[in-house]
Amino acid sequence: MTGLLASPTSRSQPEKVAEVFFLGILFVIALVANSTICYAMLQPYRLKTSSNLFPFSLAVANLSLALLHTPYTMASLIVDHWPFDIAWCQISGMLINLVSMASNFSIVLIAIHRYYLIVKPLSDTISVRRAKTMVAFVWFTSLVTAVPPLFGWNSYRYIPGKAFCSVDWQDGGPDLVYSVYLVVISFFVPLGILFYIYRAIYLKTKRQRKKTDYNTLRGLSDQGSFTYQRSQTLCQKLACCLSRNNSQGSNSSPSTSEKGNVSSPATSRSYSFELSPSRRDNALQREEMRRRREVITRSLTRQSSIYEQKTVQNALVLLLTFVINLAPYYIVGIWSGASQKTASNGLDFFVTFLFVCMTAVNPMLYGFFNRQIRRVVLKSTIGQFACQLCKCCDSDLDTRPDAATTRRGRNTLGPDSEC
Repeated sequence: MTGLLASPTSRSQPEKVAEVFFLGILFVIALVANSTICYAMLQPYRLKTSSNLFPFSLAVANLSLALLHTPYTMASLIVDHWPFDIAWCQISGMLINLVSMASNFSIVLIAIHRYYLIVKPLSDTISVRRAKTMVAFVWFTSLVTAVPPLFGWNSYRYIPGKAFCSVDWQDGGPDLVYSVYLVVISFFVPLGILFYIYRAIYLKTKRQRKKTDYNTLRGLSDQGSFTYQRSQTLCQKLACCLSRNNSQGSNSSPSTSEKGNVSSPATSRSYSFELSPSRRDNALQREEMRRRREVITRSLTRQSSIYEQKTVQNALVLLLTFVINLAPYYIVGIWSGASQKTASNGLDFFVTFLFVCMTAVNPMLYGFFNRQIRRVVLKSTIGQFACQLCKCCDSDLDTRPDAATTRRGRNTLGPDSEC
């Protein structure tokens, strides 16, 4: 075995067992999660919406990375060298580089789609045709960036610490320039775009929430002023009616005038007695409106702060996950090229494990935690599996003596109880 494919230092048996064990668990999670999303998206009419194309591209990239990396890495860990052909080492290294960049760029596409939905809802939406063009551009850019090592600008070789074929980070000179170029294109550019987009989304939600709170309080204030004006109008009309009746009674006859003069103080007292409750009611209404406005203001402020906190938390989770998964891998690679030193097997494997963890983390963050995609997955995969279980239960019940009674009981529950 040549020095290109052999490992200079072998791992101990416990290290091999631990590394293979964790890689196996990661591979199963990534395989099941990404395969489920891909299967759900491949159902009829699912890929005819732009909101599903970008997660599908991400799932395909993550599934490809898991299939191209983990099985061959586990085999290399067991035998302490690259047990496959040199040509496959070159090809697999290029493909791993390609799909990892496509995964990063697909995350950017999902963020851009959210940016248009939240920040620019009235502008041109991303059509299906434009979404397909964006996905094709992402994969073409990843291919163009991953191909140069096959033609002499840097190279792909087996890295013992990483236990798979990757870019030769330790090469200096022009090869180091490619390493820096790769890090900038596949990490710093997506990170900058993600930071800008999620910052814009946060500012937009904050402004929109303030506008909504202002409109709510303004509507409440207008309602209170309208109630007060209506009460004042009713009081004025009542006063006019009382004064008109009083004047008519005083002009009817002398005897009536005398009665009117006698009763005018009483009428005046009655008039003042009728107005005072109305004034008190208006004051109570204004006080009640003021208290309601204060309560609603506190409630809206609390809801706004909670909503802003959730927006910030979601953005931070996505950004931190992106940085934690990728930054250590690229930092160690650039350090190896700049210092012309090789990292230890343990450090190399750790940063590589974090790098491959995105194959299991991304389908959770951008797939199952997304309500629309989760609904698609539940309807297509888990729903069909549940129907199969129902059919199996029906076939088992048909063989029992009480099968007819059970079926009659199920029929009385209506069609909603059926699978």
